Amino acid sequence: MEPTIKVALLGFGTVGSGVYQMLTENKSKITQKKQVDFEICKILVGNRTKHQAAIEKGVPITTDFSEILNDPTIQIVVEVMGSAETAREYIIHSLEAGKHVVTANKDALALYGDELTRVAKENNKNLFFEASVAGGIPIIRALTDSFIADSIQEVSGIINGTTNFIISRMSEEGESYEQALALAQEKGFAEADPTGDVEGLDAARKLIILVKLAFGYRMKLDDFPVSGITQLKQHDFDAAKHYGFTLKLIGSAKQLEEGFTARVGMYLVPLAHPLAMVKNEYNGVFVKGEAIGETMFYGPGAGSLPTANSVVADILAISDRIKWQQTESFLPLVSNDYSWHQAGTLVTDALVRVGDQEAVASLVSQKLNGEVSKYGADYMYLSNITEQQLEELEANERVEAIYRKL
Repeated sequence: MEPTIKVALLGFGTVGSGVYQMLTENKSKITQKKQVDFEICKILVGNRTKHQAAIEKGVPITTDFSEILNDPTIQIVVEVMGSAETAREYIIHSLEAGKHVVTANKDALALYGDELTRVAKENNKNLFFEASVAGGIPIIRALTDSFIADSIQEVSGIINGTTNFIISRMSEEGESYEQALALAQEKGFAEADPTGDVEGLDAARKLIILVKLAFGYRMKLDDFPVSGITQLKQHDFDAAKHYGFTLKLIGSAKQLEEGFTARVGMYLVPLAHPLAMVKNEYNGVFVKGEAIGETMFYGPGAGSLPTANSVVADILAISDRIKWQQTESFLPLVSNDYSWHQAGTLVTDALVRVGDQEAVASLVSQKLNGEVSKYGADYMYLSNITEQQLEELEANERVEAIYRKL
């Protein structure tokens, strides 16, 4: 008879129900391949009445976290519910109670990742979070395992499916921002209050996690520029295409010789770049390493089963470590020092949108480095312009949007 590992779920929403479905429907296959059995013995929810149908089917629902915390037979706790603060509390209590933890909570990791890692190490327990970034794409494990001997130079990704869906509808179907957002909400890709997605905050929190794994740097939200997609207009895509680009919301971090740079915002992406091919609610993460060169990870960035697949992969990985009596956390506890790239020396290209032709003429007449090309009445393309000059342009009230080249 195979040994049984008991698992508790904190949350039974989109992801939690997907985890339950995968572990129950694939039970025999998992047992055969891993030589271990899994039992989901408790599922914590906030309101029993919302899950009455599941209760009638025998799903082990509870509203009392202490039932999980005080059960010594539960070895793995899977956190897929709540705010960053609630998740932090549950994760810490679970680790301190001697339980391994899997979480999909990017907010908790971005805000409290160092603390959670320290608690996991102090209690000799595993803390895994593959599903926290890019849903079903195994980018976390790739950065911590596959690239461990390489020196990573760049991590750039489309890591928010909501905004990528909106951008795809605008660029390919000719919809306005308002129309595309409404459709995203209708399909369940966007929340009733989409601020976290459309302002770039969700992508920024995910970038913080990727930067810690790829470069070992500890960043906070106010350490780097973050913007979203609310400034987008339909004609922006035409102007970008004229110069050989498309527009994408990218979280990008690069380690250059002159220093480190990170940003979340709308970028000009060359049409031949792998990220230009990522459409609708899909995610893509582009990684450039000194040894491996350029690699691309692509797949569903959200959804019940894709995200649940990453959670289950973490559960299975922890089961191996339980058998081998090993512990690990993806996040390194020690952070590396870094210096930001100076804005005056960072050179790029950019597409600038202004309000009227007179404003374009006025700005073009300024003494900017590099070449200036006009498109239509409202756009100009600036070649070899410094980041400092772009920041000065952004402060000009006549400038409506600036899209930097990736």
